[in-house]
Amino acid sequence: MMSQNLDAEIVVDVLFFAGAAEAIGLKRLQLTVPAGSTLGDLSTRLEDCYPVLCRWAQSGRWAINEAFFDPSTVLEHPCTIAFIPPVSGG
Repeated sequence: MMSQNLDAEIVVDVLFFAGAAEAIGLKRLQLTVPAGSTLGDLSTRLEDCYPVLCRWAQSGRWAINEAFFDPSTVLEHPCTIAFIPPVSGG
């Protein structure tokens, strides 16, 4: 249940790992998003800012506070979001 005003904003920390961190040149990013934003909204915003992330749009995974979630999940404050691109081993 979200008790925040929908006009408010929340701050989220976003972590990037492996090839995604290398591709965008960041391991951590702090963003302000409108309250009521979903994980999918955040993903789209980040893909717009960092188009290289689009290469993992279908195969990467998003986690909130160390658990994987569906793109329709509403973000709440406080939360740490992680983008984990697919990992291949040899």
